[in-house]
Amino acid sequence: MIRIQHSAPEGVYNLKFKVYDKKHLQTTPAYVTVTVKKISHDSIINSGSIRIADLSDEEFIKWNFTGTKRKKSKAELLVAKLAKLFNVKDENVNIFSISLHKEYPPILNVFFSIHDTQYYKPVEINGIVQVHKEQVSKEVGINIIMVGIDDCLQEKSVCQGPCSSAMEIGKHSLLVDANMTSFVSVSVTMKAECTCKTQKHRMQNPVRCYKDYCYNGGHCLQKGNGISCLCPSGFDGPRCQQTTLDFNGHGWAWFSPLQSCSENHLSVEFITRKRSGIILYNGPLSVPQPNDIFASDYILLEVINGQPQFTLDLGSGAVELRLRMTNNVTDGQWHHIDLFWNTKNARLVVDYCQSAVVAEAEDGTTFFNGTACQTEAKLPPFSNVLFCYGIMLMKFEFAVE
Repeated sequence: MIRIQHSAPEGVYNLKFKVYDKKHLQTTPAYVTVTVKKISHDSIINSGSIRIADLSDEEFIKWNFTGTKRKKSKAELLVAKLAKLFNVKDENVNIFSISLHKEYPPILNVFFSIHDTQYYKPVEINGIVQVHKEQVSKEVGINIIMVGIDDCLQEKSVCQGPCSSAMEIGKHSLLVDANMTSFVSVSVTMKAECTCKTQKHRMQNPVRCYKDYCYNGGHCLQKGNGISCLCPSGFDGPRCQQTTLDFNGHGWAWFSPLQSCSENHLSVEFITRKRSGIILYNGPLSVPQPNDIFASDYILLEVINGQPQFTLDLGSGAVELRLRMTNNVTDGQWHHIDLFWNTKNARLVVDYCQSAVVAEAEDGTTFFNGTACQTEAKLPPFSNVLFCYGIMLMKFEFAVE
């Protein structure tokens, strides 16, 4: 067994041994190449992941031979394919964790990071891999059943209601030994928690600055019993988030999938003169294949002929909410849309329903008519919380806030 010190610098080490056979009194040379890579915390948290069926960890890393010629392992083929997809060098793709999720039949979890001048974000890695999932599976010779490992996608198998996935980094490394080659990796698991992460974060109210509280290079400031962020130009959210994006009709923005919560409220402000287009979509990016771990839920907000439309599918069929407004929302003015939904109802509200008619009857009672600015609908029976397999996409020829 070869042991390596924790402080060993990264690099390629070529070792030569003499192996002595006591029975036959023979000595033969042996060669071992050890490649050491430094895996930073940033590379782990900015990683993509896939789940592979019908393949063990040993089969994933082992070398295959055609006569005396060595063929690339599936791990090496995956690195080469990912490098090609992201237009980076092979050495900029790091597979840092390989672990069996299930032994019989084998299901394998693989985590990897990709960097150029900086690390790609998980949503971008998983999004691109998901779009090209069939191509990657075919060229590497593997069966990818999940991109972006998240056990919450197996509806009701983990949680009956809200579900959030959290990464756990283990203290001990994992060893995969395939005889002629071995792989020592970081222990990484995705743990499903039966809670709504968004609501959990909202309830937190830190009184002390901590690392990375302010995003995008913002500086955390201590103010009495609270904190605030001093943000660079262009980042005006409370924690230096970017809240405004401009599109010219040929671009889009990717965001992490929406969380699975019991009660949901999503709001968007936008300005456009384009008559029709997608404002946001959260759901699958590819057609499901047999044996895929797949949730068909999706949420779609779009404008059709100047009128907003909200479509929601929580697993029991899609429901469309349409408004027939007197004025269009594609008039070059700012408009605000609120979306509310739970497992029973969905509601769409435009511009805080300021155009609603409030009238007084002859008996002195008042009534509210908001049919021109809001609409709601009941969802089909057995609808669950939103489990989105994919990413959230925003795209339009407009500015969105």
